Amino acid sequence: MADFQPINTQEEFDAAIASRLSREREKAVRPYADYDQIKNDLGTAQTTLAERDATIADLTSQLQSTRTDLAKTRIALQKELPAELAERLHGETEEELRQDADSLLKLFGSRKVSEPARSTEKERTGGKTGKFSTDSLRSVLDEMNLGGT
Repeated sequence: MADFQPINTQEEFDAAIASRLSREREKAVRPYADYDQIKNDLGTAQTTLAERDATIADLTSQLQSTRTDLAKTRIALQKELPAELAERLHGETEEELRQDADSLLKLFGSRKVSEPARSTEKERTGGKTGKFSTDSLRSVLDEMNLGGT
């Protein structure tokens, strides 16, 4: 204890504890040394998350639209509505779409497309099969109103 010297001034006191204060400051700051990097990473993660949320919302909207279009088409086919009217069906649920299809059917009616009646080749050839006869070809041309000569 012969080396002990009392501290008489503030400057002497500051010099004596300067190294101890710097060690304590370093200990206090060390856990937060990568704060800026963590802050940047958080900002990047938040941006990525927002982009993914927007993408999910867009895809969900597209999926809902596709499901609605599919339901409209399916209901139009079930109710035998013309394809042009299928796009005009309105409603959020299938039940609403069915009710709208029923109301359109009341207004426009079902327009089933049936094949036109065709004469068979046997009728034109007089029951013969195989090659066309000249008379049958002439009758087809006459029916087309082109003249059979």
